[in-house]
Amino acid sequence: MYEKLKSYITGNFEQVFVFVVIAAVLLIVFLVPYKLAMLHFFYLPVMLAGFALGRKKALQGAALAILFTVAYVLIQPGRFTTGDLTEVILSLGAWAGFLLLSGYVVGYLHDRGETEKKKATQLNMELKKMFEMGQKAFDDQKQSNKEIADSYKTIEELDIVINGLQQKMLENLISVRDPRVADLIFEKKLKEERREISVLSAALANFQAYAGKRDPRAVAQTLNQFLAEMEQVLDDFHGHVGSFSGGSIICEFGVPVEYETHAVLAVIAALRMQQKLRKLQSPWDLQVGIATGSAVTALVGHNRKTYTALGAPAENALKLRMACKPGRILIDADCYSRVSYCIEARLLHDKDSSVEDTTTRLIDDLERKLTSKPDDVELLHQLGEIYLKQLHQPTRALKLLEQALMIDPNNTEVKLAYAEANMEKESHARLSEAGQIGFTAYEVTGTRNPLYDENKLPRKFTERYAKVESLIGIPADLILPIEAIDGSVGHSRVVAVLSFAMAETLGLSEAQKKDALMAGYIQDIGKKLIPHEIISQTGRLTEKEFAKVRKHPTEATRVLSQAGFNKLNILEIVEHHHERYNGKGYPYGKSGDEIPIGARITSLADAYAAMVAWRPYRKAMSRVDALAEIRRSAREGYYDPAVVEAFFTVINSD
Repeated sequence: MYEKLKSYITGNFEQVFVFVVIAAVLLIVFLVPYKLAMLHFFYLPVMLAGFALGRKKALQGAALAILFTVAYVLIQPGRFTTGDLTEVILSLGAWAGFLLLSGYVVGYLHDRGETEKKKATQLNMELKKMFEMGQKAFDDQKQSNKEIADSYKTIEELDIVINGLQQKMLENLISVRDPRVADLIFEKKLKEERREISVLSAALANFQAYAGKRDPRAVAQTLNQFLAEMEQVLDDFHGHVGSFSGGSIICEFGVPVEYETHAVLAVIAALRMQQKLRKLQSPWDLQVGIATGSAVTALVGHNRKTYTALGAPAENALKLRMACKPGRILIDADCYSRVSYCIEARLLHDKDSSVEDTTTRLIDDLERKLTSKPDDVELLHQLGEIYLKQLHQPTRALKLLEQALMIDPNNTEVKLAYAEANMEKESHARLSEAGQIGFTAYEVTGTRNPLYDENKLPRKFTERYAKVESLIGIPADLILPIEAIDGSVGHSRVVAVLSFAMAETLGLSEAQKKDALMAGYIQDIGKKLIPHEIISQTGRLTEKEFAKVRKHPTEATRVLSQAGFNKLNILEIVEHHHERYNGKGYPYGKSGDEIPIGARITSLADAYAAMVAWRPYRKAMSRVDALAEIRRSAREGYYDPAVVEAFFTVINSD
């Protein structure tokens, strides 16, 4: 019963409060004789209202009590006093003021308490929220700890796997010697296939006789010194060493990575090997045989595997090496057909017997003419007939006749000669399998100097400036491996000497001329960092591929700086040699005089030298066509007009 009453009063306090006030007024008016004194009773409900309902409700209750009381006094003044009415009014005024003040104060305290209560409630909610967040963070941390523990476990498992893979890689490296092969095995990209390659077979003449008379330690030390030098050369030219045996080396080019210019790489590597051996003042001479052709490449062996080439090129390279005189290099006809544009060689036949002098001179004369006139069908036909009928070299003959048919497909005489060469090649193949035929070979004498190629440069230019080449003073080992990749052997020589001549024509100082010479020679060194398949690509480069090409000028300066080359003027030319006068070059898009004068010179020299040179993916342009292309590019703003004028002055010196 008590709880119900308490609940009712609490829930309906305003109505109860009004009822009490009215009841109190009636009670005081009608029953209490000392009405003024009993008015103080109203403090109780007003203060309770302030405590329970707040300031506003307390003031409203006080005002209600005052209103009822004043109204009654005005209606029945005699019931409050029989004396002075003024005294009653003053008493009522004082009472009313204190009643309102009491309601205000108690209500204010109530409101402030409520405010603090709300703050406390809010704070409590925030604390609760923070606690929940803390609990969640704790749970998350607990989960993270679990995940970290799981990660550690996974890392340990990965370590085991990685260690296993590293061990496997190490075993591959040990078993196949060449890390490129190991990489391809690991990536599952190595496969047995047939491809065109070149095989180099090299051996130290009289090694066995020398070794038998010397202290074993001295022999091993000298041999290891020799192999260290040879391996470096072979690595520079991307050769894959198939085997070492005493003083002999078998090395394949074009495997495991496919290079279109494998024959060029092999022959120039052989030339560098001979040069290195002479510098070592070795007690031995080196015999080298190189053969080119189709071979099966495969990983052979059981426990110790070797990636090697199987087939005719390997066998022919060995035959050539055995027939080779000490200190010489012999190559077969297939190899010569791929390298003749940049390699000088003397024709041999039937196991190193010399061909008649008249035939040799005729071939040399026709080959020189063909270099100047690569599209002359009559020259191609005449050479093809000589190789076929006098030298019995159908492979070389086929290449020449095929080139003639591409130019003039309706030439009946060439067609007949081509058919005859095909029949002769098939016959040779059958006889070769039966072991009834020897071989035709060329003895390599060096690289062709493109400065003396009249299809590139006029004779008077060469007579005047060829000697300038001796001023370069930079080892060929720095440039040749890069040029051999895309077949541009000798390109840097032409760029260097042509740049010097143009600088001289422009009236530059001796220092500036030499800077142009040096920069022209080394400016393509950054190409060593471009993937070879991009350099030799026949089609249009993608944006991603061209982005790699655009980096080679800055890469060249970085490589040269790291190597200790600190000639800033030359480095500046190298870095800017692909800028265009109209601002459309790279790497910085500079234009006009912002480009160093040396770079403006070497840029044009580089473009012209590339046009008139053979590449695996295109023929060389004639000098006339190249000059027309330079004029067209000059009109489009590629080159400095003053440099263009100097170029035509030196190139038209005839």
